[in-house]
Amino acid sequence: MKSVNLLVWSAGVVLQIVLLVVLLVGGPARRFPLFTTLIAFYVVRGIALDGLFGHLTRAGYANLYDALSLADVGLQILVAAEIAICVLGGRGAWTWRRGVELGGMCMGAVAAAAAISAALPSRGPAPLDRASAFASLLLLLAGVWGVSAGAGGAVRRIGAGFAAYGGVAVLAAVERNYAALHRNRAAYAAGEYAQAGIYMAVVLFWIVALWDGKAKATRARMAPAKA
Repeated sequence: MKSVNLLVWSAGVVLQIVLLVVLLVGGPARRFPLFTTLIAFYVVRGIALDGLFGHLTRAGYANLYDALSLADVGLQILVAAEIAICVLGGRGAWTWRRGVELGGMCMGAVAAAAAISAALPSRGPAPLDRASAFASLLLLLAGVWGVSAGAGGAVRRIGAGFAAYGGVAVLAAVERNYAALHRNRAAYAAGEYAQAGIYMAVVLFWIVALWDGKAKATRARMAPAKA
């Protein structure tokens, strides 16, 4: 099991570093600074938590993990706002109606997170992280909105990835909650591996899609103008 965990962790870190390079070299980092910051944060967090494991007291490590988890939630919410702003910004000038759309998306995420929380036991060995569920749902809605609104280029690609992963993250958290309640270690581990696998698939999709978008944009600029 330890070798599998090391393999999953290593693959995740490597893929995220490659994605970070694509974002910085390909240009999307300038348009999506918060998304780029989130990916860089995941790389640093993964390396830090692994490197400091066993070197801190249990309480110190738990406090560090909680602080990084809180920062993760905050960054995810900011990325969702970044996607929403890019979607609305691509549709012309800001209006009160578009502001209402953004507010409606936020309220929808709150309502969905509350509904999921209400469906779960209030106590358990692995209680659902309400803040994490809220952030995942917000990213899910922002991603679906970006795809359904016909946003072009990187907005659609990044949104599609979050649309896929946001739903999986919430479902995996729910599955782990019930697996822990029934003391089903195999089901709990399966939920963790499924979420990690989907996330790596999404990162790989972003790497290919964003690099391909960069290549197409470069070819379009270099193509001779038609008479």
